[in-house]
Amino acid sequence: MQQLSNAGIHEAIERIRGFMEGCRVSSEDLTRACLTMEEALLRYQEHFGEAAEFRLEMHRVLGQPRVTLRLRGESYDPFVYQEGDLLSSAMLTSLLDYEALHKTYVYRSGENRITLYAARQLRFVKIPGGAVTVAILLAILAGLVLRLFVPVGLRDLLITDVATPILNTILGIIVGVTGPMIFFSVVSGVCALEDIATLTDMGLKVIGRFFLLLLFSALITVVLCLGFFGGVSLHGEGALSVGELLKLLLEIVPTNILTPFTEGKTIQIVILAGFLGVCLLMLSERVSLLRSVIGEGNTLIFRMMNIVSKLIPYAVFLSMARTITTSSLGEILSVWRIVAVCMLTYVINCACLLLRMVVIDHQNPLTFLKAVSPVLLVAVSTASGSACMSTNYDVAKQGLGVDDKPCNFWIPLSHTMFSPGTIPKLVVCAFFGAAYAGTSLSVSQLLITLLLGLQLSIASPKIPGGDMASFTLLLTQLGMPLEVVGLMMVPCAFLDNIAAAVGMLIRDCELADFAYRLKKMRAA
Repeated sequence: MQQLSNAGIHEAIERIRGFMEGCRVSSEDLTRACLTMEEALLRYQEHFGEAAEFRLEMHRVLGQPRVTLRLRGESYDPFVYQEGDLLSSAMLTSLLDYEALHKTYVYRSGENRITLYAARQLRFVKIPGGAVTVAILLAILAGLVLRLFVPVGLRDLLITDVATPILNTILGIIVGVTGPMIFFSVVSGVCALEDIATLTDMGLKVIGRFFLLLLFSALITVVLCLGFFGGVSLHGEGALSVGELLKLLLEIVPTNILTPFTEGKTIQIVILAGFLGVCLLMLSERVSLLRSVIGEGNTLIFRMMNIVSKLIPYAVFLSMARTITTSSLGEILSVWRIVAVCMLTYVINCACLLLRMVVIDHQNPLTFLKAVSPVLLVAVSTASGSACMSTNYDVAKQGLGVDDKPCNFWIPLSHTMFSPGTIPKLVVCAFFGAAYAGTSLSVSQLLITLLLGLQLSIASPKIPGGDMASFTLLLTQLGMPLEVVGLMMVPCAFLDNIAAAVGMLIRDCELADFAYRLKKMRAA
């Protein structure tokens, strides 16, 4: 038996880590198991007190690692939202809900029992990007075979009458789920602030910082794209008059509840979701049931996206094979510009934040980088922000010396509503799409790209290849050829891991700056 003290919890997590490291479990499942059990133990500690005792059992069932936590006392499910929790029901569920890691809670014979078990992993060579990378390689091979050895008539039949209809159906399914996912993500993100006072006192400032950083990153990408892809059309068909600008701004406001979903107007979906979230905060406990329904809906839609995401490698294969078959060699090789623009944006963005740390916050960037290196390693190895949550808490509290309250507020909110590694890919997608179509991006298209990019960077599916849904939505909104999606997925398979690490670095830079300014305000 172990006590629910901080030392006891730390020892239990290390035992779980050591046990699972000896099993054939992926690094992601190892991190998620430790995160899930640590959260459960901390919530039990808060509810039962540090004097309570628990028992940890670890064994294998048919080669599958299993961890069971037993604690005697009244029934208390740590995975269900309780009154006064720092994390909302929706945020708690989304952060601790993983497809490959299974958890169960039962209350039996006066004992709380939590069981975790992870799928057994075969020791294959790990390929960066996983199934998406395999799909790209197979698509390149299939495209070359079709291009070089298959007669033109048969090739056109396979591309036009077989591949294209199947691809359009898969993309329709992905986009159809992405719209509701964006809606529930934004509503849940706003509701995570718990009350309107938190929203006005701290939430708006933090969310404002998020959007300013995303806009700064997007503008850097635009400047770089002007050099790599050409300018923006200011005259002729691409010109934007005052009346058209006003019309463009007014069109982001939904005229009714259903139109944004039926017509796929993503910006209107975000506006509607944000408005609903604020109304729920204002009504507070009077609509607790509705907020619970929103949280359950968020869980459901993310589960649906996890299932639909299984189709993404097939969509990547079909899109890429079609693009290689129908595009010239120059168009295919031009994807190097996508990597160059995104990498330069990441470097400039990080350099500016580290420079601010020196000039304004008077902190040593080398000390900061050393402190956050553990979470950067997890991010670059898993390409997943959720897998970094547990390590991020430890780094923020112990490595950066940030207090509990800023950590508990900032980290879950930033993982939900802030994806600085995504927006450069969305902006460069618009410029690359225009170049592929042989045109220049118009001013109105650029404004739509910035507005939609800011929104999609919040709600883009956090899975390998998840950018495909966002690219499809953006290109559809801009009226550009969807063949670009296949070419975009090639560099994204390389950029995903780097984007995850850059995202974590920027989040922790902002957290350190936020905590520094908060301390100065309190001292004054």
